[in-house]
Amino acid sequence: MIAPLILACLGPCLSETPVATGDPATTQPEVVALGEPEPLPPDAMAGLPPLRRRFFFAPELGGTYLRLFDTPVQLFDFRVRLGGIGPHSLGWGMLDISRGQSEFGLASSLMVVGGGGAARIGRAHVGAGGRVGGIWFQRVTDDSFFGRAFFGLEGLVSVDLVEVEGDRALYLSAIPAFDQISGESMWSIAVHVGFRL
Repeated sequence: MIAPLILACLGPCLSETPVATGDPATTQPEVVALGEPEPLPPDAMAGLPPLRRRFFFAPELGGTYLRLFDTPVQLFDFRVRLGGIGPHSLGWGMLDISRGQSEFGLASSLMVVGGGGAARIGRAHVGAGGRVGGIWFQRVTDDSFFGRAFFGLEGLVSVDLVEVEGDRALYLSAIPAFDQISGESMWSIAVHVGFRL
């Protein structure tokens, strides 16, 4: 008596309840497609500086005009910089080897080690550093050389001429320097072309 009454009340609900068919283990849930994300414009990152500091290696070639004891000396330079570069600055250590001659035709050699840092302003870099080194001159009386040690400061003004990839670039730099050697002042100006790798 009661059972038929219960079935009569639940019948409509049971008839509208969906019944899963198939093997539950193999039934795949419905996947709703959300669409592909829109790509960034090709120039969205153009002109932005690198976001992290990285190591760099930069060989340079150029020339130096140097004046010591009222004697001008012209030198051919090879310099190597090793350091780190970031979005707003760079720091380096360097080795410079130069060879040339004085206005009297006497051979001269120069070797410098040092380091420094610079701020990045667009494509330009402006900075300064310290240095120590030695200079050798050929004696007038014979072919032997005499040398003197020195220490001093040097500046840096450089401009990236051609940017290859990221902060890798072909650049032009001017390097003024002021040194003390045997109680005398020595000043110089160098112009280099380098490639930052």
